[in-house]
Amino acid sequence: MQLQTTISLLALTLCQSVLALPSIGRVAQDDPPVDRYVLDYRVFGATGCFDKNLGVGTITSSQLDQCLAWEDSGIKAVNLTNIVDGCSFHVYTEPSCQGHGEELPKGVYCGGNIFDETFSWVSYKTTCP
Repeated sequence: MQLQTTISLLALTLCQSVLALPSIGRVAQDDPPVDRYVLDYRVFGATGCFDKNLGVGTITSSQLDQCLAWEDSGIKAVNLTNIVDGCSFHVYTEPSCQGHGEELPKGVYCGGNIFDETFSWVSYKTTCP
């Protein structure tokens, strides 16, 4: 009799555990999506991408298709150090991604106007297919 009671309790516990599994799956489905890496850039306060290094920035998938502005208004040059294939990075001279804009290629190119001291990059936008 005691063996049969133990087996019945074990079977009941197993059934309760199996019934709880779907709720565990639902929690995993509600997890937020991963914010994937898209690109890295470096900004400079002087033309040429050597002097006045102001630091680096990273763009992730949650920042795609948005016009973003730099807090520092003295950005004279931007170097796109890395970007996921198929994506593009545009920089602009006016807020809200207006005014003169350039798509920066990856690598040694350094966007900026070496002939105009008042020139600054102000905003940027990243797009991916």
